[in-house]
Amino acid sequence: MAELFFHHDTNTYLYDTNLLKLYRLEGNRSVEIDNPEIQHKVRLNSAEISRETAFKLMNGCCT
Repeated sequence: MAELFFHHDTNTYLYDTNLLKLYRLEGNRSVEIDNPEIQHKVRLNSAEISRETAFKLMNGCCT
């Protein structure tokens, strides 16, 4: 699976490029985002971040 991580507002997202699905990462779980409007908004208005930064943000280590 190819993964892209994004940070938008206060949420961290994972985009699976093989399945073309977007997930919001919440602690130890992920929630699939099925709403096309939200998917579009996140992918256009957020910055791509590294995997390490994504996990730090999820654990509250960075702002």
